[in-house]
Amino acid sequence: MDNEAAAGSAQIASNTADSAPVSDARPCSSARLVSQGELLCPDGFKWIGLRKLEYEDEGGVQRSWESVERTTRKGDIDGVEIVPVLVNGPSKRPETVLVSQFRPPVGDYVLEFPAGLVDAGESAEEAAVRELKEECGLVGRPFMVSPIVLEAPGMSNANMRSVYMRVDMSLPENINPVSENDDSECITTHRVFLDELESALLDTKKAFGRPMAVDARIFALAAGLNFQRTLDLANES
Repeated sequence: MDNEAAAGSAQIASNTADSAPVSDARPCSSARLVSQGELLCPDGFKWIGLRKLEYEDEGGVQRSWESVERTTRKGDIDGVEIVPVLVNGPSKRPETVLVSQFRPPVGDYVLEFPAGLVDAGESAEEAAVRELKEECGLVGRPFMVSPIVLEAPGMSNANMRSVYMRVDMSLPENINPVSENDDSECITTHRVFLDELESALLDTKKAFGRPMAVDARIFALAAGLNFQRTLDLANES
């Protein structure tokens, strides 16, 4: 490593240790969207369309971008993701419930949180209550809602809110839950202890009986929970 590179590495290490921000020397705040082309929906397309975007980068150069957009947005968000927290179950340990279904774009069954599109006039909380009942047969109470977040901003403008819901498993309506899926849906539900979520995702065959793909948002939560436990242990030592 030459002296200049070594000095740069030392500076980054110093900034990290002092919790100071590390940023690129070039300001990255002046890019702007210039125009949006017509939303193109090929024959037979019902749910998504393609749009060509023109934008100006930080150097003033005009460039093009290809975007995928949902055609179904009724308000400020496309959909909701539900993070259920199951309490008062037989074991008294907090659980969550995941769903799995075949996703043609990846050609595999995928483990996900319950989720769905928001209907016209619905709030995020109302949509979450409806979708949890439809997909999992469970009745829950929202206790926290995220701000609007983006799903894949490098490819699409699709957005959503995460709705965290308390599901009391001692209530009569949750004793023997029955899902209410559409004819086109074949959704399987999976109850998982929260403290075992990461290990279950790392070996889906062992945990769920078959290998499955994993949605990134579930793994992010599982890793976060595990990291918090690691921090707690570190603070106790």
